[in-house]
Amino acid sequence: MNTAPAEPRRRKRRWIKVSAALCGAVLIAVVGWATANWTFVSRLVTFPMSRSSTAIEWYEPLEEIPGAFSRALPSGAAEAAAFDRARLELASNWADAHESCSLLVLHRGVVVFERYWRGCHAQRRTVSHSLAKTLLGLLVGVSIARGEVGGLGTPVSTCVTEWSGTREGEITVGHLLWMESGLHYSKNYNPLCDMVRVHLEPDLVPILLAMHLEVPPGTRFQYNNLNTQLLGLFLERATGRRYASLLSERIWQPIHARDAAVWLDRERGNAKVYGAVLATARDWARVGELIRNLGRVGDRQVVPAAWIERMEQPAPHRGSYGLHLWRSKGRPDAGVPPYVYLDGRAKQRVFVLRGLELVIVRTGEDSRSWNNEDLLALILAARSTEGPR
Repeated sequence: MNTAPAEPRRRKRRWIKVSAALCGAVLIAVVGWATANWTFVSRLVTFPMSRSSTAIEWYEPLEEIPGAFSRALPSGAAEAAAFDRARLELASNWADAHESCSLLVLHRGVVVFERYWRGCHAQRRTVSHSLAKTLLGLLVGVSIARGEVGGLGTPVSTCVTEWSGTREGEITVGHLLWMESGLHYSKNYNPLCDMVRVHLEPDLVPILLAMHLEVPPGTRFQYNNLNTQLLGLFLERATGRRYASLLSERIWQPIHARDAAVWLDRERGNAKVYGAVLATARDWARVGELIRNLGRVGDRQVVPAAWIERMEQPAPHRGSYGLHLWRSKGRPDAGVPPYVYLDGRAKQRVFVLRGLELVIVRTGEDSRSWNNEDLLALILAARSTEGPR
């Protein structure tokens, strides 16, 4: 028999009803928010974390970047003779053991070694991640040469007029290229942090315009995607052109690359210029060759040589970074000289060793034990003391 007083029972029933009402209200609010932000939510829960480079079907919508493919990268027995094949196989085995999908070695523009794994092949695209940042750096140099952009000291507010008269309007093109804008950037992998939002939200412009300064521009280095995305917005407004069209006309077609694509935040929306170009490993090798040859393809100067040299100089507050291009001192004790390279998430790499006339490309998934110099040391050890150099 229930001997509990009536009043406590009534209070308990009231508490249950209030709790149920609160839970229902929260559930309705959550469902409402998720419905209103469905693109963000669906991208968040389906993002291919372990296959972010090869799950290309996830990245949609896309905008094509037309190329002008007319000939394959050359290969030659004479150049290959300058390398010990068995040692290259050791480098290949190391790359395979570290989750690689491709490994290409070019000497003087000639392919001396090429290998694919994990379902990839010469015509299969993978996702660039931040390799794409260097493409934007190259495009800025072309636009400066054409008079569309004044130079590194040009304030972004000249085109991003929403910032005219603000402290953020003092940020320059150079600040963005050097990753020294001073803008606040949260990168804690919280679903609502800046890094996640810029990757998943269906409209990037409001996110960019809502950014605020944390420190004065030009006082610290902080690598982040928002700098590059803001620079992309600036360049599109400065030229009056969409990013895919600019990249196609000024870089991709001149290097004779195959058609590529860039991920958009939504249909006919903003290109994710910071890290979402879909292209083949061979075409990243062409980009490496463009840099190795100081912006020249055959008899055509595609990017000013002086701009490539400027990209390779250290940023004011980070010696290992240039103008959207990484720099390394190498590892002299292992025979690896200083070099520059394109760097993307999950260890996408394009190494340019101009003094040795080498370009090396690695695409693939992430490997926690990856080390740039370990791979380069194995490849450079394969260079023969005989044959063409």
